[in-house]
Amino acid sequence: MSAYGIQTGRPVYRYADRLAFADALARATEQDPWDGRQSREQAFLAKVKAASPRSVIKDLDPILDALRTIKSPREIAVVREATKMTGLAIMEAMRDAKPGRYEYELQADAEFVFKKFGAYGGSYFALIATGPNTWYSHYHKNTARLQDGELVQFDYAPDFKYYQSDVTRVFPANGTFTPRQREFYTIYLELYRALMTSIKVHASPRDIVKDATAKMNRVVADFRFSDPRIGTAAAAFVDRYRTSNAASLGHSVGMEVHDVGGLPATLEPGQIFTIEPAMQIPEEHVGIRLEDMILITETGYENLSAFVPIDIDDIERVMREPGLQKK
Repeated sequence: MSAYGIQTGRPVYRYADRLAFADALARATEQDPWDGRQSREQAFLAKVKAASPRSVIKDLDPILDALRTIKSPREIAVVREATKMTGLAIMEAMRDAKPGRYEYELQADAEFVFKKFGAYGGSYFALIATGPNTWYSHYHKNTARLQDGELVQFDYAPDFKYYQSDVTRVFPANGTFTPRQREFYTIYLELYRALMTSIKVHASPRDIVKDATAKMNRVVADFRFSDPRIGTAAAAFVDRYRTSNAASLGHSVGMEVHDVGGLPATLEPGQIFTIEPAMQIPEEHVGIRLEDMILITETGYENLSAFVPIDIDDIERVMREPGLQKK
């Protein structure tokens, strides 16, 4: 699921922001002359104080959030299973994609997989965007019809045993990348992998971004662009990293898809987070955004979603296979 990152320049929707919004809403309701109700939390605290006036009430969220930042082996196993379902769902969507189908039909493929393997349902509203809808980070109308020659961006994951996953893939609506789409996707994937291969245990986001930016500079310098718009998009992508303060790489995932706590100053074993940088062509209102589930280990990291096709040849191969809707 898309969120603000150092590399995207998009709005942020983190747990802390949702709490701040809830607090602001509660204050507005209490101060509303036509309402004036207390929040449920305020009412609960009032009853506790009335029943036990000498009680000391403290906010335990910071302690609980810190505990949730590092996942236990059991938690990792559950997230791994949720990510397996996510990948299988994405591959079924790839198999069933074709011009004329609707975005919501691909959502149905994913939800079949989620239920088949015991998930409670979707972890968040499905983000399935085709063509110009790929421009929007949180597009979830899912009513557009896939058109020949367009790309599809698929971002949807299950809620499994109260844990989440978050993976995104991009594929052509007709099953075959055009030469221009290949160029756009290939340079993006090379830059994406420059970031991925820079991730290290005990490293800070700032150091990771510095290392990745040096790799990205070489990638762009060596790449042969045939389309100037793609070259401009790639340069802008790298510039966002070059000028970033690198407070984070993406967002944590756990009991929430945008989990509490955020990423600490350094990446430590047991942390699970996603990276999801976006590269866009403003003149055409289109973009590409991939996303993978990263587990920090004692020796480096494991990409929990590495099995989900990401190379062009692998994507096209999967899309030639029969799908649930027997296209």
